[in-house]
Amino acid sequence: MDSIGTTRAIRGRSTDAAEPIPIPGLTANIHPPDLANFEAAGLNAIMLKPFNRVRLLRQVWEPLS
Repeated sequence: MDSIGTTRAIRGRSTDAAEPIPIPGLTANIHPPDLANFEAAGLNAIMLKPFNRVRLLRQVWEPLS
């Protein structure tokens, strides 16, 4: 299953609309239509590879604080 399918599956099973599960994406795909598809699937954030480790950790931990 790819990231779009996985995100849609998670969003489809989520029972708490008030606190959705944060889903960040990590991709090397820079094509604008593909990035729009990631966002439409429900990703909260998309980070492009190569990525900055500190920025990635902030994106993961920020929604939890």
